Amino acid sequence: MRFQGYSCQVFSCRVFIFVLSFLSAIDSSFSVEDTTGAYWIELGRTEIEEGLKVLRNERVGKNVILFVGDGMGLSTVTAGRIFKGQLAGHRGEEGFLSFEKFRNVGLLKTYNIDRQVPDSAGTATALFTGVKANYYTLGLDGTATFNVCRSDVEEKAKVDSMIVWGMAAGKSTGVVTTTRVTHATPAATFAHSANRDWECDTEIPEAERQNGCKDISRQLVENEPGRSINVFLGGGEQTFRSNFTKNDSSLCIRGDGEDLISNWMKYQENQNRKFQYVADKKSLLAVDSSVDYLLGIFSPSNLPYDKDRGSQDPSLEEMTAKAIQILSRNSKGYVLIVEGGR
Repeated sequence: MRFQGYSCQVFSCRVFIFVLSFLSAIDSSFSVEDTTGAYWIELGRTEIEEGLKVLRNERVGKNVILFVGDGMGLSTVTAGRIFKGQLAGHRGEEGFLSFEKFRNVGLLKTYNIDRQVPDSAGTATALFTGVKANYYTLGLDGTATFNVCRSDVEEKAKVDSMIVWGMAAGKSTGVVTTTRVTHATPAATFAHSANRDWECDTEIPEAERQNGCKDISRQLVENEPGRSINVFLGGGEQTFRSNFTKNDSSLCIRGDGEDLISNWMKYQENQNRKFQYVADKKSLLAVDSSVDYLLGIFSPSNLPYDKDRGSQDPSLEEMTAKAIQILSRNSKGYVLIVEGGR
């Protein structure tokens, strides 16, 4: 996964180095009791007894919320656990993060099948569809070739995400992210693209455009399942509007003259849907829960980091709360994907 031009591996390393530097200034004293064998034997016995008390739950879940922490590999989680513990005056290793205490915890591998060091397009495809994919490709299996658009191949290579599965089950669906809504991780919920960077038409080579490939922004507005996702909140206005004054020099701008946000609203209106588009925190918080379809694009590119958030930039918590408020009206439940990508 990428983080402001750096890979998540580099970012994780920086976080880890920062944590180690911080920890070196903290008292590393420990209690006498955890030096004895009896302490650890009793701790193990207690954990086994607690585990045996857990009743097996064989009921079918109604709602699904998948939280995706961008860059949260095992080393970053370990560093975070230690950091949290030492802030509380402990050594850190003996503590837990909240999700590590869940009754059911597992590990999964989301590697790319053609490279050892992956990116978040192929790994998000694996996470949301269950199908391993090639580097830099979105919503396509391994028969698709990176950066090559062939509609005959891509039609067969398309794989559906858990958003599509939720729709098929009659559930409402939502995606919330602090990145652009067309960025690799959120895009893997709805798009099928031979290149994750094809966020607007000008990024697709002319020869590939002639083969019928749509950019990721158009897929969100014009194709299923994108245009039927009930709640989609994040950043990235620049890739949707042709007349947009370029804000992020590293991000493409449209060249086809389209205003895709207006097109999204026209489509919802033609479907007689109760919808709303919002572009700032105040408008988001004012959205009535009776709205069936909500699109919120709050920045030209990615949303600001939390420490840089302005008064009109919604937080991840605020976006998630609004999404749940709207999606909860469906008696059949909902599927919500929430990415902390910034």
